[in-house]
Amino acid sequence: MCISSVKTNLLTILFLFLAPLYHADASPHYSRAYKMSCSGCHDQGSRLNTLGYRFQETGRLDHWQEDSTLETGDKRISLPDYLPLSIYARLGFYYRQNRSLSDPASNSASRQSSFDFQGPEVIRLLASAPLSRRTGFQLDLDIKPGEKNVEIGNAWVRSGHDSHFRFSIGRFDLAQMLINPRTQLHARRPAIYTTSQIGFDHGLKLEIDIGFSTLVLGAANGISEPLAINSSGPGYTGVSYDYNSNKRFFGLFNLGITEQYLGIFGSIQTDASATGTYAEILDGPAEERIAAGIQGQKKLGQRIRLAVQLLGNQWENFLGDNSKYRWYGGFVNLELLSVKGYGWTLLYEYTNAGSFSNSGTIWEGLAQHTITNTLSWQQMLNLRYRLDFIIDLQPELNSAPYTRHSDKQNGIFAGIEFSI
Repeated sequence: MCISSVKTNLLTILFLFLAPLYHADASPHYSRAYKMSCSGCHDQGSRLNTLGYRFQETGRLDHWQEDSTLETGDKRISLPDYLPLSIYARLGFYYRQNRSLSDPASNSASRQSSFDFQGPEVIRLLASAPLSRRTGFQLDLDIKPGEKNVEIGNAWVRSGHDSHFRFSIGRFDLAQMLINPRTQLHARRPAIYTTSQIGFDHGLKLEIDIGFSTLVLGAANGISEPLAINSSGPGYTGVSYDYNSNKRFFGLFNLGITEQYLGIFGSIQTDASATGTYAEILDGPAEERIAAGIQGQKKLGQRIRLAVQLLGNQWENFLGDNSKYRWYGGFVNLELLSVKGYGWTLLYEYTNAGSFSNSGTIWEGLAQHTITNTLSWQQMLNLRYRLDFIIDLQPELNSAPYTRHSDKQNGIFAGIEFSI
């Protein structure tokens, strides 16, 4: 394996740490459906108020059939009388301290850029609507012009909206399950989710409300690439969404009310172990991976919210030496609620590479120590300006062949996000 491939893998990990992946899923088409302001369900940005929290659980308002469905004269069909589609976009510019975009040790010419326009960085299409009194759907598509691709986000059907028992099947984001709707991460998705493989997955989940507590249980494929397979029928090739029969099982238990809560969560799956000189190739035998953590949120006064999450991982025999590789991380999110449209959020993230420290592999790059300071101005309910300062606190460790944190990754993102 050439040095440039190793460097590319490490830069990929660092990019996942520092890329500005904002959490925003506002759907203005609900305003069109119910002829009400976005402030009916949102306090600020994508943060939900009491009505919005209930709407997220049920997928509709009590008078949804009268206000938002087409009158066909047939009770056996329910169609929205509006286009159940919203468009969200984010654009701006990004300045990074680390200019190098290629491996200086390779034979290719070094490419450098400390500043670039990201307009638009992402265009998100969000579609959702109730299909009946008890069933609804959601579908998200992310169009990324810079990467020239389209990614599917949420794509699920959920039943049991008006009860304390809800069942979902399809593709959903496990990270959103861990982020309380009353917590708005103005910055980006915490890196510990990405490195712990807590993200979009195909499966099913069951949500049960018991008094002031919520229990979530589910099973999923485990994050993996689809695999083309031979299927019945002449000249037909199907696709398996998972390359093995081992599945991910996960659970979450939250105790408390929406403003203040304490929860525990866990996940167990098997996935490929690493091979290669620097453990840069994930094609080894499937081994067990366990993730477990604790989370909490508390409102401090009238305008400050504090959210904390800690997550530990254990990867069995990951480097093929019959060892248990343990590492951990977490984040603290401190948020000042909007004052005349202005807001401030501080996201502190820390990851300790644990057993991977000094392993001589690219997995030393799991270590992270950053602060993201975000200032925002909500000019309109569906239009927000933001300025993010990303501060890299991880010490520089120049260790060939690029297995450690070789340079600082400080950055600034300034941009606009809107939805229609």
